[in-house]
Amino acid sequence: MTRYLLTFTCVVILTNQICAQVRGSLQDPKTQVRFGEGTADGDERTRERREAAEKELASARAYITEEKWLEGRRSLDSAMRFAVDDPQRKQITALYKELASEAQRQLDEAKSAYEKKKYAEAIEAFARIGSVFGRAPAAVKARRAIEEAEHDPDARSAAQDHRASMQEKLIEKMLSASDPHPTSAPTSQPASQPTSNPTSNPTSAPTRLSRIKRLPLPRQLEIMERLKRISSKFPDTPAGKRAADDVEAMKADEAYMASEAKLRRAHQAQRALKKAEMYEKAGLTAKAVRYYEELIEDFPNTPEAAKAKAKLTVVELQK
Repeated sequence: MTRYLLTFTCVVILTNQICAQVRGSLQDPKTQVRFGEGTADGDERTRERREAAEKELASARAYITEEKWLEGRRSLDSAMRFAVDDPQRKQITALYKELASEAQRQLDEAKSAYEKKKYAEAIEAFARIGSVFGRAPAAVKARRAIEEAEHDPDARSAAQDHRASMQEKLIEKMLSASDPHPTSAPTSQPASQPTSNPTSNPTSAPTRLSRIKRLPLPRQLEIMERLKRISSKFPDTPAGKRAADDVEAMKADEAYMASEAKLRRAHQAQRALKKAEMYEKAGLTAKAVRYYEELIEDFPNTPEAAKAKAKLTVVELQK
């Protein structure tokens, strides 16, 4: 009984000491909890968001007044992300409705052009509406109209011209990003002109190819693959014919073709090694060994072949 009383007394004493320490900490200005700080921080963030939304709203109004629809839509998108209350959201919604109304007006004009068989003009307008007005109902309809035009025998040629042109513009963006200040014109010669004398015309195929050749080899290969797809998918379009001319010109460049073959071979060896390693990790040792042996035979004197030999050595030691 005495032992239990002693234990109880010790617990009481320890509890009193702990409580005294806690009271002292709470009374210390350095450790006091300032309950108003969280609310103040929240109010500051709310104010900053409201100001940002107002700034984007003002920009959107100015852009829409100037009929800069894409910039206006982007500003509205930003304003919506920053909006903190219903009044702001209502203003943003009202401006979105203005954009939607303009998108519908342009869509009606594009449809009118399509009905008059002005397919190239109509498809270009459809593409612009779909890109500029984002998720507006008219923009969704415009993008769908381009897809439908590809199934219209009368409009299909114009639709394919548009698709090929967009792919060609993407290549130009890739070139500009790597070489923003080209010393010569970015486009190849018209497909109808011969390519046998590339130095006779300053905008002939080697002009674009010279820009491609300034890129790192993997980037060159990526662009050439895109040109091949354009030429094969849209062979009857101007962009498709220009792409075909560029591909043929590159094939005539022995140094490039040798470099391309070397790079492709390196990629194939890397894929073969990954395949073998995948089977090894999966516990399918027999298949892994077979693929390692094939890699060594198909790609001798490569870093991947050396790794495959080392892997086979490990496998043999584990038997």
